Amino acid sequence: MPEFAPIDYCLLPIAYAEPKRGPMRSVCSLLIALVAVFSLSACGGGKAKKPATSVSAADKNVIAAYEEVREALTQDDLRKARAAGGRLTKAVEAAGVSAALAKAAMAPAKAIAESSRIDNVRGAYKDVSKAIVEVAGEVEGYYVFESPMIVEGLWLQTSPQPSNPYLGRALSTLGNPK
Repeated sequence: MPEFAPIDYCLLPIAYAEPKRGPMRSVCSLLIALVAVFSLSACGGGKAKKPATSVSAADKNVIAAYEEVREALTQDDLRKARAAGGRLTKAVEAAGVSAALAKAAMAPAKAIAESSRIDNVRGAYKDVSKAIVEVAGEVEGYYVFESPMIVEGLWLQTSPQPSNPYLGRALSTLGNPK
């Protein structure tokens, strides 16, 4: 089945004339129920998020350090981003971090901590983001956004309002929910 944009279904008006009695009333009621269920699922109404407890405490520590990097990049603050990158590296090295996250995030976390250019930090952040989104992208309390001006510019954050780490202060609120 092809994937459709939710807006296609969310804005469709449902109008019908219900028969007064007879077998057509049952058929019409069934069709209305099916259309309503399909519309809700296309609009995201049927998609449940995983509980926050599905992420380990160690992985949550990694995500918290990752959030610090995001906040620094949103403000174009290289010094704070590098410091947060150091905390991110330590969090990734800690015991209990999921193997996939540790493997994918270690090198980019070190690059964030050691880089002397903010554009390099943002590139490394993009690599960490892929791993973080895999771990917590579908978890309650976390929101995934996409930067419309950056190829594969995904990031995860705890606020439902976008705070774009890739574009800095000038366009910090530019981002689409994913």
